[in-house]
Amino acid sequence: PNRLGVQLAPVRLRDGRGALLIVAIGPHSRAHRSGLLVGDVLLARDAGRLRFAQSLDVIRGGAAIVVSIAPDAERAHAA
Repeated sequence: PNRLGVQLAPVRLRDGRGALLIVAIGPHSRAHRSGLLVGDVLLARDAGRLRFAQSLDVIRGGAAIVVSIAPDAERAHAA
């Protein structure tokens, strides 16, 4: 998993855009704390930029939503 705590697979949306499908979420990860779910599709093409994301545009069950991303636990304790 990356710093967000997810394993991703590239997918192509019906309109031809590239996106990222969440295929696994680490326990106690930023993604888990933020409420992301396996099967959510992230409307992002660059997995490297996800570590800096404060929110993500997500497709869940066919509906577009915005999910706020929890801060890193390490940063939260250091602040």
